[in-house]
Amino acid sequence: MMMMMMMMMMMMMMMMMMMMMMMMMMMMIMMMIKIIIIIIIMRKRRRRKIMKSMRRRRKKMRERRRRLRIMMMLMLMLMMMMMMMMMMMMMMMMMMMMSLMPDRMNKNYLICVHVHLGLFACSFAKCNKFDGRREQNNNTNGLLAREKQTCLHLRTYIRHSVCFH
Repeated sequence: MMMMMMMMMMMMMMMMMMMMMMMMMMMMIMMMIKIIIIIIIMRKRRRRKIMKSMRRRRKKMRERRRRLRIMMMLMLMLMMMMMMMMMMMMMMMMMMMMSLMPDRMNKNYLICVHVHLGLFACSFAKCNKFDGRREQNNNTNGLLAREKQTCLHLRTYIRHSVCFH
C-alpha cells in the first residue's frame, strides 16, 4: 500500500512539473514573439523616416538600440527567474520525497541535488558576465575574478554538503 501511495505521489508531482514546464515555455515563446514584432515595427518606422535629416535618425537609432538592449536584459532576468523558480520547485519535491524515502537513499540523493545546484549556479555566474561587462567598461579582469570567486564558493558549498551527509 505504501509503495502504491508513493507511486501516486510521484505521478502527481511529475504531472505538476510538466504543467509548470509547459506554462514557462508558453510564456517564453510569447515574450519572444512580442520582441520580434516590436523589432519589425521599428524597422518599418525607420524606413519611412529615411528621407528626414540624418542626425535625428541617428539619435532615434541609438534610443531604439538602448531600448532593445534593455528588453534583452529583461528577457535574461526573466529566464533566470524562471530557472530559479524551477529549482525551488525541484528542491520542494526533493524535501517531500525525503520524508518518504529510507535514510540510506536520501543521503546520496541530497548530495546529487547539491552538486546539481552547484553546477546550475556556475552556469548562472557565467550568464552574469553580461552585467559585469557593462559595469566595468571592458575591464575583464574584475569580471574573471568575480567568476572565480563564485566558483570557489560553490566548490566549498558542495564539499560541505558532501561532508555533512
